[in-house]
Amino acid sequence: MVKLIDRAKNLGEYHVPVRVDEGWMPQGKVPYDISISDGVAIFSVYALSFDEACVMVEHYMKEQS
Repeated sequence: MVKLIDRAKNLGEYHVPVRVDEGWMPQGKVPYDISISDGVAIFSVYALSFDEACVMVEHYMKEQS
């Protein structure tokens, strides 16, 4: 339980850009805030690092295909 609380205290918000096809829309439940403009989706993700945020978005995008 302490690890969970420590993790929550150390989370930061990261903005991960991902190029998407024109007209792409997420399917199903969306776990992140997303803004899409000019073929780029910007995911707002809470994680411990930018690298962790990128991995989370990568997993989400794999589920979308």
